[in-house]
Amino acid sequence: MRTDTAEKKVNGANLRRRDAAARRAVPAVRRALERAQRSGMRGVKDETLVVARLRIENPQASLTELAAMVVPASTKDAVAGRLRRFVRDFGAAEEGGSG
Repeated sequence: MRTDTAEKKVNGANLRRRDAAARRAVPAVRRALERAQRSGMRGVKDETLVVARLRIENPQASLTELAAMVVPASTKDAVAGRLRRFVRDFGAAEEGGSG
């Protein structure tokens, strides 16, 4: 059984990981959105665009919170997948870099 102190430490660590992931995701999603806009948004589904804009507008939100903002509501996994594919497809560096 966890003590209150141990539980607070775990919850704090989870919040720090969530915040760090969101801080990394926002610039990547922003770059991907800029590239998608330059391409005329070809190949970007409306649902993906909504999720990308929500991530940029709500950088502190968890994936669960973003999922609740989508109309109709979505799941955390669906939001994560859309963001991951969007960044993969449109977020590659334009200059230099590997990969």
